[in-house]
Amino acid sequence: MSENKQHLLSISVPQILLQTNYHNVLYPRGLAALSSAGIDLYAPEFNDVATVIAGTVQHDAEPATRQGLGQRSISIDRGDLAQLLLDRAAALPNVRVHYLHLLGGVDVANSVVTFSIVGAEGTHVSQEYDLLVGADGVRSGVRSAMQDQVPGFTAKVVEEDQQYKTVELGDVRALRGYDPSLNWEDRAHFWTNARRGVALLCPPRRGTAVSAALVLPRRGAHSFEAMGTTAESVSAFLMRALPTLQRDVGDAQFGDVVRQLLSGQAPRSNRTVYCSALACGRMALVGDAAHAMSAALGQGVNSALETVAVLARELRCADDAALVKAEDVPAALRTFSARRLRDAHAVCRLSERRMGRTPLGRRLFALQLACTQQLGKLGLAAPPVLFQLGKMDMPYSAIAARQRRQVLAAYALLTAAALPAAMGVMLRSLRVPLLVYSLMAAIAAALRAITASRTAKSTSS
Repeated sequence: MSENKQHLLSISVPQILLQTNYHNVLYPRGLAALSSAGIDLYAPEFNDVATVIAGTVQHDAEPATRQGLGQRSISIDRGDLAQLLLDRAAALPNVRVHYLHLLGGVDVANSVVTFSIVGAEGTHVSQEYDLLVGADGVRSGVRSAMQDQVPGFTAKVVEEDQQYKTVELGDVRALRGYDPSLNWEDRAHFWTNARRGVALLCPPRRGTAVSAALVLPRRGAHSFEAMGTTAESVSAFLMRALPTLQRDVGDAQFGDVVRQLLSGQAPRSNRTVYCSALACGRMALVGDAAHAMSAALGQGVNSALETVAVLARELRCADDAALVKAEDVPAALRTFSARRLRDAHAVCRLSERRMGRTPLGRRLFALQLACTQQLGKLGLAAPPVLFQLGKMDMPYSAIAARQRRQVLAAYALLTAAALPAAMGVMLRSLRVPLLVYSLMAAIAAALRAITASRTAKSTSS
C-alpha cells in the first residue's frame, strides 16, 4: 500500500491449495466475514461450487439422520474457495496478483520483501512495502522473520496429537441405508469410535461422490503406524476401529479404501500456533500464520476469514477514500492485534483441548457435556457453549470463558452426585471392620467391668 494507491498482492499458490477432495465447512461466522467482502455463497452464482449442508448422517449400528449441527452451513472445496478469493482480488482496482512468487526473505528494518520466481532459477524480485500481510500458512515465512528480527515477538507451536489421510468412499447412493427423500447428498457423514479416538469425516460436496478424512491418533495402537503395510493388516485395523464401515460402503469400495491407504500417501497433521502479537510494525499475520489450530472443531477457515475481516475494518478497506495512509499503518495494526489477539488465543485453546486428547479425557468430556445438557434442561445452565462456535454473535474469548464456567458447574454436579454414592460405598466397605471394632470394644468393656468387680471385692474384704 502506498500513496499512489497501487496495492500489490504477491501470491504463491501451491498446487496442494488448488487440489480438490478436501472440503472446508463455513459456519455463519465465516460466512459473515465473506459477506463483509461482498461474497454471498448462498447466491445462485455459487451453486456449482458451494453446497448448503442439510444436516448429518451418523453411521452407527444403523444410519441416523439428524438436523442441527452444521445445518445451513456451506461446504466448499478449498481449491474452489481459494480460486474464488483470488479471482475477486484480481478484479479489484489497483490490485495486481503475482502467481508463483515464493517468499525468499523479509528485511524488517528496511520494509523490503524478496520473492523468488518459480521456474526461473536465480531470479528474485524485491519490493518495498507499506504493509505486509503474512497469510502464508502454519510454516509462515513472515512469522519466522518476525521471530528473528522483531524484539519481544514470540510464537509457540504445539504439535497436533492426531493425523489424517483423505480417502474416497464412492457414491453416496451406494451407502447402506441410503434414502433419496432424506437428501443424503447434501449431508455430512460420520463414522466415529470415540473410545479409540478414530473418526471418518465426510463433508458434502457437489455431486454424489463421498470424500472423507480418516483421523487417527498420532501414536499408539490406533495410529497410522499401527495400521501396518499389508492389505490384510489395514483391513483388520479398519474393521476393529470402525466396525460398520465395510458393511456400509460394500466389500468392493472397502477394498478400494484399503488400497488408497496403502498408496503411499503420507499422513498429515496439524499444529496449533500461539503468537504473542498478530502484528508488529508494518507486518500483520492472519489465518494459520497467526493462529493455526486443529481441525477438530472446524474453526480454521472460519477464524481465518474473521481475522481478515477485523484487519480490513481497521485498515478501512471498505472505503477507498478513507483508507489508512501509509504513515498510519503501524497504529492501525496495533489496534488490530489488540482487538483480535484474545480471540485468536481462545479459539486455539478450545481447539487444542477440544473433546479430550486421551480415552479418559474423551469420556470426561462426554460426561461433562451430558451434565451441562441436564443442567440446561433444569434451567440452571445455557446449552453447551461449544455448539455456538460457528455463530457470529459470540467472540471466541466469551465462548472459552463460558465453557470454563460450564465445566466447573458440570464437575460440581458430578461431585454432588458422586459424594453420596462414595459415602455409601465407604460405609459398606467399613461395615465388617466396624462390627469387629464394636465386638472388640464390647469385650474390652466386659474385661474392664470384670476387673473392676474383682478389685471392688478384694477391697471390701
